[in-house]
Amino acid sequence: MSRTLASLLLCAALLCAQQADLSQSFLVADADQAISHTPAVVYSADGTTFFAGLSNGEVVAFDVASNEIKHRYKATEGSVLSLALSSDGRHLVVSASDRGLFVRDVVSGEDVAQVDGIESYFLAMQPGDKAVAVAHGDRIEIRSLADLSLISQLGEGLSSASGVAWSPDGKRLAGIDLQGQLKVWRVEGAHELFALKHELALYAVCFAPDGARLAFGGLEKKVYQLDLESEQVAVVSAQQPYDITTLGYNPAGDVLAIGDESCDIWLLSLEQKEHLFHGKHHVECWLSQVAWSPDGESFTFGCRPNTLAAKPALYDANLQQEAFQSAAVQAEQQRVAALREAQLERLFSDELAEARQGLLTRLVELGPLAEDADVEAQRAALLNLLRGDDTVEQQQSMAGQQIMGGWFGGQQLQLNEQLQTFEAVPQDLNSQQLQNSVPSATPAAANPELGSLLEELRGIPGLAELAGKELEARQQRDKAYSEGCERLGNNWCINSWKMQRD
Repeated sequence: MSRTLASLLLCAALLCAQQADLSQSFLVADADQAISHTPAVVYSADGTTFFAGLSNGEVVAFDVASNEIKHRYKATEGSVLSLALSSDGRHLVVSASDRGLFVRDVVSGEDVAQVDGIESYFLAMQPGDKAVAVAHGDRIEIRSLADLSLISQLGEGLSSASGVAWSPDGKRLAGIDLQGQLKVWRVEGAHELFALKHELALYAVCFAPDGARLAFGGLEKKVYQLDLESEQVAVVSAQQPYDITTLGYNPAGDVLAIGDESCDIWLLSLEQKEHLFHGKHHVECWLSQVAWSPDGESFTFGCRPNTLAAKPALYDANLQQEAFQSAAVQAEQQRVAALREAQLERLFSDELAEARQGLLTRLVELGPLAEDADVEAQRAALLNLLRGDDTVEQQQSMAGQQIMGGWFGGQQLQLNEQLQTFEAVPQDLNSQQLQNSVPSATPAAANPELGSLLEELRGIPGLAELAGKELEARQQRDKAYSEGCERLGNNWCINSWKMQRD
């Protein structure tokens, strides 16, 4: 079984309230598919600009309000590996596969400093913009932002440094390595404050906004949180399905974004100790970085190829969902919905009482409707019948936003309270529950008898004209949807998600 399929099956098995929606992607024209991944992503401190470093060597800056490209330039003939941005948004530190390390003045468009021979996937800007931390090889270097001169070096005892993070006050630095080591230093004096050793490699580390906590994880497939005052380490998410490759607290510090080696994204409530959201970014990529917007309303991931695929691919369900959410599609979708409501109103008129009763009787016989169903349930069953052959609308039940939740294999699977194991809860599922799960086909497409009943409904005198208008509106919607999918498919999509509040 492929990782992608296994991931989707797991997603369908978990229960979780939706806490994030797929938003409008940042798009880079890519008709010739020259871009394979987006290793580095970062928001400006004022939230107005989003920067992405691409596999084709470009750095692209987007206007966050419009998602339009503000400027882009070819930074290297190789690949951009990592980015770090000063708080004023003026200086961008770039590590590239064939240029080493350099600083770009975003305003002037000139490179103002460069050091050859340093290629790092892990950069971190010191709060206050005096220096940048660079993790590479067996060390972590602290270099001046002004000219990239070496200020100090940390990391004695590290082997293959795999991550670095500053505390919010800029006084402490955390580093990890592929031997499972985590170290925290006071930068002044290079004094080691804390150290631990795991048996397996660590790939991700980040400070909480309060500076009192530190999250880390890696090959062990668990997310840990260190309380820096007590030096107590707690598991905040156990048995994640894949290796933890990036972590990032939201600005409030109560939600942790998790990215893994299979391009699955997760939101974890640290207060409730439960997952709020699970989605997919791309297909078969290693999530390398997470960027939260400063207001905590949006988050975006960077990625690079994982060990199973040389080139990540766009996740079709996200592409389809984004196309469906476009203004052009939604305008036609509203027409479709209004025409279905008009058909329901007509069906529930006294004039069509006999025809309506015949449809309801057949729905009871076929299973989607209980015999003692009230009027609300009857309307819902007839509305589902009207949707029965709408393949575009049906695709959206599986696309893009929240792929946790639903029924799978006659069992409802859920995480236990300690998030230790997945447990199957036997259920007696009726037809309505199955229909409301995550079906692989619409009822009418899957059941010829329901398909025939839908045709009978559309042929009822007094409904045929409305049904014809609905089908015309669907054709217009489907045309806009197809065009939207094609447009997105000709771009490299840097997916973004927007938080949903209760």
